[in-house]
Amino acid sequence: MAEPVDFEKLQDAAVEITTLHQAAVSRYGSKGLFDLLRKGNSTGFNEMNVSILIDRIEYLSDPAAEPPAQHAKLGFLDLMIGMCVTGDKSPLVAMNRFFSMACHQIPEKKTDPAKASELIPKITGLANKEFTETINEIMDALSNDGRVDRREADKVYNEGMEAINALYEVVSCVDTIRKGGK
Repeated sequence: MAEPVDFEKLQDAAVEITTLHQAAVSRYGSKGLFDLLRKGNSTGFNEMNVSILIDRIEYLSDPAAEPPAQHAKLGFLDLMIGMCVTGDKSPLVAMNRFFSMACHQIPEKKTDPAKASELIPKITGLANKEFTETINEIMDALSNDGRVDRREADKVYNEGMEAINALYEVVSCVDTIRKGGK
């Protein structure tokens, strides 16, 4: 079902996504990425400019606003290529969070069913540990005042993500065994 745009929430998410992308590009090295995208450094950095992004969102959220001098132009394709080249998928995770969707890296496919079978007890133990830690964080948060605050919610979220990732590892091993390593 379509929803009206919450421009404040959109701005927070867009700034986070762009900032994560900027950090990944900086770690990787902007020249290599901008060369691949056939863009000069000033163009590439300008397209990732958070101030221009905020100006654009403010313009879109206010029908009486004057158009900004510049428009944010970080394209979806450029963002995808940036994530491929840098290996940093955190902007995608942030985008999924904005849309209240789950996003998890699928573990590397195992090719040897025997090795996958040997990993199952270890990984299952890890998954059990992570789920227990998640439940413990919830119980700790509730034990103080019967409520979960933002800091406590962050802890529960992080433990929950670790539990889900461990479960994905178990499923990956089982899938390898099911398919005979194919």
